[in-house]
Amino acid sequence: MKPFTDEAVDEVLAKYVRVYHRERSRFSFKFKQSVHQVDSEDIMYFESEKRVVHLVTERDSYKFYDTLENVMNRLEDDRFCKVHQSYVVNLLYVKSYQADHLTLKNGKTIPVSRANREALAEKQLSFYFGERK
Repeated sequence: MKPFTDEAVDEVLAKYVRVYHRERSRFSFKFKQSVHQVDSEDIMYFESEKRVVHLVTERDSYKFYDTLENVMNRLEDDRFCKVHQSYVVNLLYVKSYQADHLTLKNGKTIPVSRANREALAEKQLSFYFGERK
């Protein structure tokens, strides 16, 4: 709303910097004797199918053997949230969120388990409006 106050402009700019201008972190994984690295901000989500983890970006998909628990422990980025026993999502790619599922910007629908709903809501609020690590 006009007129703008210096405090309001500073708050909006600080929020923008918190969400979009962060140090780049990379996620590394090994598959078939090769080590791969992907920028964390490019990762849309991880999906686990038994012991195979699928890492999905807008352009590519990779797979490697691990658990989502290990993946979460290795992620250095607080924009990721475990929403289901089989899914970890990057909050930057969430287009909409309903109680039992969320939709990513590419149209992919991902289930949200009852056990993870509250944690997801808190993580989203903290990620977009709260203090950052």
